[in-house]
Amino acid sequence: MAQYSEFARVYDTFMNNIPYEEWAILVENKLKEYNGGNKVLELGCGTGTFSFLMEKKGYEVVGIDCAPDMVKEAGKKARKNKSSCKFELQDMRVIEQEELYDNVISVCDSMNYLSEEFDLQSTFDGVANVLKNGGIFMFDMKTEEFYKSLGENVFVDENEDGCYIWKNFYDSETRDNSYEITFFIKKKKDLYAKVCEEHVQHVFYEEEILRCAKNAGFVLKEKFGDGEAKQREYYIFERKHDDE
Repeated sequence: MAQYSEFARVYDTFMNNIPYEEWAILVENKLKEYNGGNKVLELGCGTGTFSFLMEKKGYEVVGIDCAPDMVKEAGKKARKNKSSCKFELQDMRVIEQEELYDNVISVCDSMNYLSEEFDLQSTFDGVANVLKNGGIFMFDMKTEEFYKSLGENVFVDENEDGCYIWKNFYDSETRDNSYEITFFIKKKKDLYAKVCEEHVQHVFYEEEILRCAKNAGFVLKEKFGDGEAKQREYYIFERKHDDE
């Protein structure tokens, strides 16, 4: 699952079109609706952008990610901005936390990096172990419609830090979306570093998600999409164990 190695340094500049602030408002409203607690664990935190936004809203946030360079970059940003957010190198499939959280969240299709139902189940089980009873697990996932719309195409983006070429392919049989990204990251004037990365994201059907959630002791509270775009779906689960 480890990606975004050399790209971590310029990740934020290439992701400047991501509506993090809109997501933060959405997540805050939903967490307040279902749970008043302020201790949050973020899965797939990347460089910490969303964690910092949630911190500004009064949440105590710990972020985990399996990409070492992303965690390192998040830590640098935390120190620079004197943030109290903590960032740890961890795989969401094997969550290791000594304390319990009121809420666990994951945004920006991080959950789509899980490659099969076994991984999804492991993630749900791990989240259940670190959530307080009655705690909320909220995450988003990209839809199959979105990946089909990407199809077999090539995309290019460029800014002052460099550019990237993204070659995409969606396999409707395996439900895997593969994309090879070649980055040209500016080092000095007229000098660029070439970095190649391969990413694979997987489409999970609703029945798979609900099955894993039920096995881990979760109850679905709400599911909704992003309207006409049909690119992203949101799930909100409550941890509810009868023996507690």
